[in-house]
Amino acid sequence: GAGRSFHSPHAVPGRFELDVAVRPGHRGRGVGRALYQRLAAFAAEKQAKELEAGVRVTLLPDIEKWLADEGYDEVSRMRESQLDLQAQATELKAEALRRADKADVTLTTLADIESPATRQKLWRLSVITDRDIPFDTVHADEPFERFAAMIDSPLCLHDCLVVAQSGTEFAGFTITARQTADRAFTWATGVHPDFRGRGIAQAMKLYAAAIA
Repeated sequence: GAGRSFHSPHAVPGRFELDVAVRPGHRGRGVGRALYQRLAAFAAEKQAKELEAGVRVTLLPDIEKWLADEGYDEVSRMRESQLDLQAQATELKAEALRRADKADVTLTTLADIESPATRQKLWRLSVITDRDIPFDTVHADEPFERFAAMIDSPLCLHDCLVVAQSGTEFAGFTITARQTADRAFTWATGVHPDFRGRGIAQAMKLYAAAIA
């Protein structure tokens, strides 16, 4: 088994995330509990105020009671979906451009328009779109430094960070990050309120998928 305890640059201050994984053949022996206790102690040493743990729905029945005993409350659910990109790039990109044209926006990537001014515009858009996310706690606007840390993370793929533009205005963005050598995931997506309802988010995600 293995685990990690960390404070994400874009997380609520004082909140540490915990990840624990145990091979099926070693479960039921207390390995996960031992890892958890060590990781929780590490977070406490780093002045963590609260812990966040994500659990796959398929594993929830096995540890639901333990989570309750530890004092965890469910605050959100995320439905994971996967898209096999083999032999689909051409079709995905064509559909993305069609949707972007219909929405009267153009699609580009951070790699193509990288500059300090671009980062500032992206951050301001991120702040605006973040305000509509139903967080479980009071959520202050993310400072630029924290947003920049996410963009500069080794996981963030600048050539797959898609920006939708309307003239010189940024209408939306989607950030793609590396998960494994052959797998990526959508880290964040946002569309300015003035541009919603046009299918821009889907156009950006299709474009990101095509070039990933």
